[in-house]
Amino acid sequence: VDTPGFQGMLRLLAEGRCWVKLSGAYRNSALGHPYADTLPFVQTLVRTNPEQLVWGTDWPHPSVRVMPNDGDLVGLVPLWLPNEALREQVLVRNPANERQVVVRSCAHSDAKVIANIAATAYGEGKVK
Repeated sequence: VDTPGFQGMLRLLAEGRCWVKLSGAYRNSALGHPYADTLPFVQTLVRTNPEQLVWGTDWPHPSVRVMPNDGDLVGLVPLWLPNEALREQVLVRNPANERQVVVRSCAHSDAKVIANIAATAYGEGKVK
């Protein structure tokens, strides 16, 4: 959660300057289902700005070695969005917003890419 890329994305999210799709836990988890090691990232995103989040399974799951069970991914929704108001916001109201520009939430693998997006948005140049 403390990586520069994730922190850069959080700054953008907090300011309402980006949308983040909650997805891809199976891509970033070292533990497998139920991907408990991704929960701190999701909780941080939800605390930061739930009005700028959307959710998806990432079906058809391109470029994965082991195909995740979509039912398992849907089953994460109550863990990630623990109350009805959050689920309504992220699953219904936010996707209806026409101004979305989504940056996929990647806890580990794309941290440098996210850092560069954040740095560029803030006029700070590329992260090395």
